[in-house]
Amino acid sequence: MIKGRIIFIFIVLLSFFISSHHTLAFDWYENIEMKVTILTTDIEYEWEYENPNDFEYEKGQTIIKGKKAKEEYEQLLSHLDLSNEKFDDQHILKLEEIGIKNIERVEVHLVDGEGNYKTWLWKKGT
Repeated sequence: MIKGRIIFIFIVLLSFFISSHHTLAFDWYENIEMKVTILTTDIEYEWEYENPNDFEYEKGQTIIKGKKAKEEYEQLLSHLDLSNEKFDDQHILKLEEIGIKNIERVEVHLVDGEGNYKTWLWKKGT
């Protein structure tokens, strides 16, 4: 009897976690296109996505396309919160968690599934 209640409570809590996590997630695959540019003191990074399956990642002069570029894009978005209207220093600290150091500027351009254009911009010191 107690085991059944514990399993029930676990399922309810798991369902709550999954549904709340889903509502906070950024559904990038619903967008038409997105471009993220990060400028550091040394390197310029760029991630591009065009729906449905066109991915490109640039680090300095190196350009990667396809599956590896998609993996880089997904890793970036796991550390980039686009649910807010603008970036702050906390967003930049999250990007540094994936190894992007000395960030000077972050720029995001997005065309969502409804054709709306959105831009996020962060500059160091502003």
